[in-house]
Amino acid sequence: MTRLKKSLKRTGTSERAESAALPPPFPTPSAAPAAQPLAPRSAETLTLDDEELHRLGTLTSFDSWLGRVASGHDVGVCILMRSVEQLKEAFNEKYEALCLVDATAARGQRIHFAFHGGLCASVSALLRQRAASGRNAPLLLSAYGAQLAPHVFPGTNEPVVEWREGRVAMRALWDAGEWCDVDEKARAAPGAAAPAKRPRTSTSGKGKERAHDDAAGSSAGSARSSGSGSASKKAKATPAAAQGTPTYIVPRTGKGKAAAIAAAAVPAVPTTRTLGGLQYPPLSMCVRNGQIANVIAVVAWKREARFSAGGTGDPMLSLGLCDPSTPGKHFSVNIFSPSMLELPTPVAGNVLLLRKVYIQRLAGVQYKDRPDWALLTARNDALQRSPRLMHPISGAEEDAMREMAAWGAAHFNVLTSNRSRPQVTLDQLQGSVFCDITAEVVKTFTRNKGDNMPPELYITDYTFHAAFARANDFKLGDISQDELDEQRRQHGEFGGFVCGTSLWDQQVEALDFLSTGDIVTISNFQPRVQPNNILQGRLGGRLTISLIRQDQHKDIKEVQNLLRSKEARRLARAAQETARMEAMLGEHDEEAEAAARELEEAHAQRLAGAQGASESAPPIPSAESPEPSAPEPSPPQPSPPEVKPVIRKPSPSRSASPPSPSPEREVPRPRAAGSVVRAAPVAPAAPVARAAPRQVAQAVPRPASDEEVAVEAPCASRDARTKCEVPESCSLTLAALAARTVQEDTTWRVRVRVVDCLPRDIDEWACAVCAQCDATLPREHNFCVRCGDDDGQSVRFTFNFGLLVEEASGAPGVKRARVPIVVSGEQAAKFLCGMDPQQVRERPDKLHRLRRRLLPILGSTLAEAASAASVKREPGAETQTTPARPMTIGVRVSRSGARVKYRLVGTALEKE
Repeated sequence: MTRLKKSLKRTGTSERAESAALPPPFPTPSAAPAAQPLAPRSAETLTLDDEELHRLGTLTSFDSWLGRVASGHDVGVCILMRSVEQLKEAFNEKYEALCLVDATAARGQRIHFAFHGGLCASVSALLRQRAASGRNAPLLLSAYGAQLAPHVFPGTNEPVVEWREGRVAMRALWDAGEWCDVDEKARAAPGAAAPAKRPRTSTSGKGKERAHDDAAGSSAGSARSSGSGSASKKAKATPAAAQGTPTYIVPRTGKGKAAAIAAAAVPAVPTTRTLGGLQYPPLSMCVRNGQIANVIAVVAWKREARFSAGGTGDPMLSLGLCDPSTPGKHFSVNIFSPSMLELPTPVAGNVLLLRKVYIQRLAGVQYKDRPDWALLTARNDALQRSPRLMHPISGAEEDAMREMAAWGAAHFNVLTSNRSRPQVTLDQLQGSVFCDITAEVVKTFTRNKGDNMPPELYITDYTFHAAFARANDFKLGDISQDELDEQRRQHGEFGGFVCGTSLWDQQVEALDFLSTGDIVTISNFQPRVQPNNILQGRLGGRLTISLIRQDQHKDIKEVQNLLRSKEARRLARAAQETARMEAMLGEHDEEAEAAARELEEAHAQRLAGAQGASESAPPIPSAESPEPSAPEPSPPQPSPPEVKPVIRKPSPSRSASPPSPSPEREVPRPRAAGSVVRAAPVAPAAPVARAAPRQVAQAVPRPASDEEVAVEAPCASRDARTKCEVPESCSLTLAALAARTVQEDTTWRVRVRVVDCLPRDIDEWACAVCAQCDATLPREHNFCVRCGDDDGQSVRFTFNFGLLVEEASGAPGVKRARVPIVVSGEQAAKFLCGMDPQQVRERPDKLHRLRRRLLPILGSTLAEAASAASVKREPGAETQTTPARPMTIGVRVSRSGARVKYRLVGTALEKE
């Protein structure tokens, strides 16, 4: 049983002040007026004439009328309202007039009506006139223009029917009853009298005829003044009418077309049935606390099976049941089982048979440790039985389940029809206002085991709402945590682009087919303002989430608007990232320029010191003079700048002169008188620990026609700055490794150049791996959906990529050996020293820093190709080609049969 609240939601003080005080629905004879001018039409012989049938429709039962209203078809049926309990006037979500009416149907069913806009004044005028005259007679209400609200009355399961536009037809059951026939287009005046009609007779009782005069209001007025007429005759003929006490019944069964149609629509009184030796009462009779009953009912909704939070923690399935005896209501049933496999798997519309159900109020229906259940699928008429069924299902029980399935098919086809709501964007959401939206799935959170919190769905259409939680924007994946924290400090916790939504009942099934990036349409979306004033969504009941296929995106206007908003946000974020990177690079450029200026100044000072020292130096002794035995140490001189060796090329006029003996260096010549003396350059890599003997200077005559060409000698500065821990004694060429001539599980030192990488996108080098199932997570997920780790506590981050390298040395034009090398785990973290894989995965600035670190070893061409998926260069921008530099690395060779694997070991990039 569902838990009923003790009180209903009440309106504000201003609404209660405008409420109309109506008389009690059942007035006593003493409370009636002293001279009752008119009496209600007898319900025992209630039939509708042609005019009433034309304006109201066929009189039918409450369930049939409600089903016709829910179907959305404009059919002609009407209902008998026994009394009006309360009338309130307020305003709706569009600040239009709103009239709320609480009424009771013929069999005591409670129902609520809401009239919006221009319809409010006409209905309110009729009901106030009826209340002021003391004529609390029944009313006939047509279904024209009525719509079934998607929600029930707060705190109850009572339906709500509303009129927003169109026509409202209502008539009071007096012989000269008032009419309220209002059309939004025609604007007919309320209280219009019906046209005069001829009297019609109907046979009632034992062949006696009774006349019914349904004359117009003017004829009724003259009849009241003369004291004669059909009304006075009817009052004398009916004792109840003479006492002033109205009689209320449902339409009678008698001759006549209207009476036959009305009688056929009235359902039979629910009774207990005996099937297979067991009694099956209707759900309306399962109300006694502690009662044990057998149930056959239709599944209205179901929740995902889970482990119960308290007690023994058994598997548990919660679902709602309904049958024809409980219109608009359902029973909450909790089914427990020793294992998940023994629980039924129903969907809405299936028929469930339960034996020996224990009824307990206020805590749901407990059905524990009883394996007697059977489930009938209405779609294919398949019967699923419990694995431990105590007694077999009899034929009578199967027939009863099929009859219930036929009722459920008609019932759910009517009540679950999708009625369109206003299509809005997320920035137009208002609290407690139902609507339809089209959005993109940002993230999904499933329920953890033993957690009673509902699953959550985060959606966005890239529009801003001031009531969303700003912290949810982190789930978009294009903003870092540091940037989000800065925004929260500056602008507060409110305002964002992502709406969090909790899922209940059948809506949880949407998580089985939804993933990040899907575009969906959600019907009857209900936003709610939380206690902390944050606007969030709530979805319950039947499944209203529909996935839009990718081939349908171009045909739906809402999807195109969403994609345009998404592209605009991407371009704005890219512009912000570019501006931030340019500012950061500008700072680095200023620091580099300052360091370069310092180096130039220091170099100029060293040159000035070296020139002063050469001028004050003593003359160089000749070869014949004896060398002093103990030369005095010269003061330390600053090392001169590195000077490249120079090759002298003869001019064309001197082509006949003999070439120099060596192209690498010039032959020393005897010093001539008056020649310029130049000191030989000293290599900076060989510092002098003690005073070295002076070198013999060379007098080099420099012809004006000669050209200077720099020799490209091997230099370590042209290699990528790497630190290899493998000793030089283990050096080997890459060709020897590729020839598979080395032993297994050995480590070698090689000098290579990178020619390609995998993955080509550097963004994918940082991976997130689930520690429980060892699965690599997608780029947009930092949690494992399969393991239900919504918080990402079992996720570890690591680098995992591959490099295709070739021999760095070799003759030009000769094909060089190439080997693929795997870089992962601890060796990858050591190779990219100082880089955190989680920060590289989540922060754009760290990713940009990684690209800069990899530029020397990948080269500009390969680095741009590897980052083309995330970095787009503006058209016309200048590009500088930087070749990949050679580097010395350590490679471990391992064999597994005929397969050889090369892995990077003991190598690290030098820090910036």
